Amino acid sequence: MIVGNLAATFTSFVGRREEVAEVRRLLGAARLVTLTGADGMGKTRLALEVAAASAKAFPGGVRLVDLASMHEPSAVADVAAGTLAVADVGTRPLVELLAAHLSGRRVLLVLDNWSIWWGLARSWRSSCCRPPLSCGSWRPPGRRSV
Repeated sequence: MIVGNLAATFTSFVGRREEVAEVRRLLGAARLVTLTGADGMGKTRLALEVAAASAKAFPGGVRLVDLASMHEPSAVADVAAGTLAVADVGTRPLVELLAAHLSGRRVLLVLDNWSIWWGLARSWRSSCCRPPLSCGSWRPPGRRSV
């Protein structure tokens, strides 16, 4: 099944039922959930599995925003806007347009490789944009890995 812009998976997802349940529980309680750990341990796959399993809880949609190919922090809003089909008409800053587009909607954004751009998280959290699920290898001090 394809949910939002999440690609269909062609391999089974085995042995991580408890992690999926924990991340889904956290999604119900927090505005931002970050999956952290070493490269190659399956953070993105876990996030996509959780997103697909949680689609009914997000009637505004479930969308993957892949930030891996970005080279400039300013491109986060551009990539998100492209994923969400929000046109930059130049009347307001793009982050404001994204906030207006997402306002009042319950949307799950999976921000893959978000840790690269952690400094931008504050501006997203302070606006009405709600990126509740992100995954990356780095974590700020005091945060635990899921």
